[in-house]
Amino acid sequence: MVTEDFKELVEKIKSKGIMISRIPEKAKEQFVKLAEEEFCDDYGMLLKWLLEQTIEYQEIKLMLFANFASFSTALELLNNKVEQIEKSMNRQPERVIKTVSGEEIKIKKKEEKNGRE
Repeated sequence: MVTEDFKELVEKIKSKGIMISRIPEKAKEQFVKLAEEEFCDDYGMLLKWLLEQTIEYQEIKLMLFANFASFSTALELLNNKVEQIEKSMNRQPERVIKTVSGEEIKIKKKEEKNGRE
């Protein structure tokens, strides 16, 4: 004879359990291995941890993609500024020397050393 307490216990166990079918064999092996190595064979805690990781990943992904347009624009502006600086550095300024006769001699400056030409 089955007592009422036993029936209650069976119902509690059934309501808390979970059955997963049609899981790919490799995924199942990885799941079981991870549960053994990191969660002392506790499939429930592993499932909880995986869900937390998934939710966190989704939140981070949303933040990254939401800010992607502004990052892209800022990166483009920065790239343009770098190009302008590189162009200005590649220009060789000229030095003009006036002779006593008033003639101007233009000399391209070389890289300066110790603040001198």
